[in-house]
Amino acid sequence: FEDLKSQILEQQSSSKVANTMNVHDTMQSFDHNQDNRVSAEELAIACNIPMQQAQQLLAQHDADGDGFLDPTEFEQLKQHILLQQRNKASQALQHETEHHQVDSNADGFID
Repeated sequence: FEDLKSQILEQQSSSKVANTMNVHDTMQSFDHNQDNRVSAEELAIACNIPMQQAQQLLAQHDADGDGFLDPTEFEQLKQHILLQQRNKASQALQHETEHHQVDSNADGFID
């Protein structure tokens, strides 16, 4: 899961505009047999995660229940991961801002 996040974020950061990734290009790196859908096995291999974890991720985002992620479902998984990453970054920034507000002399201690 972390590898998938890293791959998606790496592709996003290399793009000039955030959130303009081409889902088909991204899927191609996961879709080893080029059938335009991602299986749990392909997800596990691409993300270097255990098969059980890949199956759980797939089940959470497999809207039509066919056992695969189609381009739309893969995009939804990607957006879910990006949202989690943004929320995590936002929380870290908020925490940092709050710390600076209570550490007015920047000595690393709460005043």
